[in-house]
Amino acid sequence: MTFDRERGVVALPPIGFRGYDEVPWENLVIVNFYTPKMYGGVFKAIKAFRPSDLRLITLNEDFPDEAMAFYSWYMDRS
Repeated sequence: MTFDRERGVVALPPIGFRGYDEVPWENLVIVNFYTPKMYGGVFKAIKAFRPSDLRLITLNEDFPDEAMAFYSWYMDRS
């Protein structure tokens, strides 16, 4: 996955031999994704929809809140 700050697009990885899906940063659909832990609580991840097939692509699952703040800061051209 590539975050292109100059052009304001995110290139989401392909499945198979298709090319990368380039999505404008403003149109990228981000989802908070929760998976239950075995003994209570949840694992949190942030995922993005790939427009060509509407599958979820994991952006970050280690530190999702900090990662999303960094992605937003990085893609802001001001």
